[in-house]
Amino acid sequence: LFSLSQAFSTIQSIFFSIVRCMHFNAIEIATMSNSNDESISMLISMGFDLDQSQRALDRNGGNVERAIDFLLSGSGADTSQGGVGSGTAASASTAPPSSSAATSIVTSPTSQYSDPSGRSACTAIALTMAHHALKSLRGASSSSTSSVVGNVITTEFLETSITEGIRNYSILKTRKGSVEHSSAEEILVQAGNMNDKNNNNSLLSHLKLFENSPRQGILDSHPPSIESMNINPVGLYSLLYHCQEDASRSCTGCGNFVAAVITKPPETVLVLLPIFATNISGSGDSSGYNNNSQSYILLDSHPRPNQHAPHNPQHGSYALFHSDLSGLVGSLKEIFPVTELGPDVPEMMGMMYNSFDVYPFVLPG
Repeated sequence: LFSLSQAFSTIQSIFFSIVRCMHFNAIEIATMSNSNDESISMLISMGFDLDQSQRALDRNGGNVERAIDFLLSGSGADTSQGGVGSGTAASASTAPPSSSAATSIVTSPTSQYSDPSGRSACTAIALTMAHHALKSLRGASSSSTSSVVGNVITTEFLETSITEGIRNYSILKTRKGSVEHSSAEEILVQAGNMNDKNNNNSLLSHLKLFENSPRQGILDSHPPSIESMNINPVGLYSLLYHCQEDASRSCTGCGNFVAAVITKPPETVLVLLPIFATNISGSGDSSGYNNNSQSYILLDSHPRPNQHAPHNPQHGSYALFHSDLSGLVGSLKEIFPVTELGPDVPEMMGMMYNSFDVYPFVLPG
């Protein structure tokens, strides 16, 4: 007989399976009154204001990729409204206020949009970044983690990972025919057959996905803190905290970090989380964590020039460093804000629209 906790876990698993299957249908139905809502939300998440986003989509027939090119090329500037002369994104004064607590930023002029074949490659890029970061950081001692991280996550790291991620994506696309916004599982399954000499011997297949993954969650508007775990046990803060905790309890020889690929269609980003040290009682706990600064890192191949503070003036990819999980989740909430669909939309539909997946990986020794 199932215990109550087992029964709840089973029901929760079934619910999120339905959520994942119906996610895009929910988006389509919920935005029936305005078919551009999802595209507008995506452009706003990159730092463009509502007027710029709507104008770019209107000028490009609703095609979000052409709209991004239009905005980044400077064609989206609205000088009559005091818009940005470069036409990239809203100025810092008009950008949404930052809720993140990033301590520093590494930037690169290269983004997934630098190569026309990389427009939908963010998941492949995130997985490639995960592999290289975990491999490079695995040998760092806990006392030197902070300095080693600074030497690994560099402009060159971003550019190399993006270039290689786009190449991985292109190989998959050639073999499969279409991998537009593929999930991490789909890419990893395909990567298992990628043994090309130009593809580092199927490097993606070396990543180890945690059990019971992907882990499904629902976005919320609560301030990121450990208290928010009681309010929303499947929120960003809670899921990422448990990724750290699970790694500390079950993974030996995996280094000091967990790489969590976070997907909310159509976007994917990567975060690096320090694994909790084992405390005296022998259980993974944040109280036993070797608290080095700048250990919580967000890596993003999308250009968001005014979305975060400190800002990325290069309109390319970036890595944001944070001293704690609250700061990291604050940055993630800027990329993946809660979407309020209004009182006429069923609650279940809103949950589906605001669902996301977390794929936690380690790189075994």
